Amino acid sequence: MLWCNDVYARSLKTDIDVPTILLVTDTLENTLYPAFQRLANVVHVYVDVWLDRLASLKRLIVRAATKRAMPRGLRGLVLRAAQVNVERRLKFLYRDVVERGDVDAVVVLDPAFLPVRRTGYLRDAEFILWSMDSHIPRVLEVHASLVLEGFFDRVYAAHSSAVKGFRELGVDAEHLPFGVVSDIFYPRPMRRREFRPVFIGSLTPRRREVLERAEQLLGMSIESYTVMQHSYAELMARKFIVLNIPRRGEVNWRDFEALGTGVLLVREESEEIREFFEPNKHFIAYRGVEDLVAKIKQLMDNREEACRVAVAGCRAAWERHLLEDRVCRIVEDLGYRCRGVLEDLRRLHLSRCDKLCDKR
Repeated sequence: MLWCNDVYARSLKTDIDVPTILLVTDTLENTLYPAFQRLANVVHVYVDVWLDRLASLKRLIVRAATKRAMPRGLRGLVLRAAQVNVERRLKFLYRDVVERGDVDAVVVLDPAFLPVRRTGYLRDAEFILWSMDSHIPRVLEVHASLVLEGFFDRVYAAHSSAVKGFRELGVDAEHLPFGVVSDIFYPRPMRRREFRPVFIGSLTPRRREVLERAEQLLGMSIESYTVMQHSYAELMARKFIVLNIPRRGEVNWRDFEALGTGVLLVREESEEIREFFEPNKHFIAYRGVEDLVAKIKQLMDNREEACRVAVAGCRAAWERHLLEDRVCRIVEDLGYRCRGVLEDLRRLHLSRCDKLCDKR
């Protein structure tokens, strides 16, 4: 099922020189559109989880996109056959926008296929792919196939390694990483927080192995939770030390979410994280389980140092790495200037970062 977000139909401002963007996500990414709405006129369309129920169709689409023996023309035909025509739905809900054909861009996040046709009112729009999970080889191949079949005009990749992977497959991609979702992950005072390590995320076999070994060496339990974004923010408001165990050393949403909230992030060392934050200044880096345990013990014995790192990490996240900063890049690449709305938001929460460790 295809859904449109009616809330933003009432907030479109056609008298301001900002782009009009059709944002296409799945239902799990619907926390991202407020950042787009701050900087652009936004029509938010999301594809419901019916795609997962139609597993056989999805497998067919992925197989068609990645099977190199299949001729490109046939791959494109199969992919296009799975598209959904949203033109009539758009025309009904957003008549003032789409009847003039002034949608500047269609921004799609991590599709298994492109659920919007390049026809009618969207014919002149720039189609943009923001590839979030293309550090995974199979996802990279699917997204590269979509671009090579002409579904997208511009590609951003959230991981620097994926930019290289795209280029090796003949796709010119630009790096556009994750950021702090400012509506959900903002600084909260550290008083009354539990000063114990916690892991939040899906428990893969490797992550479970690391946590179990760390518990043995620490002689204490490490709580783990699998929760959605809003609940994650509420949970972090009660915790002080958050562990991140990336699957492949990659930077993920958890890094920005934790630092934006003002908790102390303890995560595995990697080259990619150094592109954004400095180890042991903005977060605590570890190499191997024994080093992780040693770092946790050191932090629990020195709360002042833990607070210093948490404050520095919070400031670094809010100074340069908001999700709005990433959306601003898209807006500027479309030839527009960003609205001057970010600095007030940034100043407010930077002052809150500085007060994280206040005891009052």
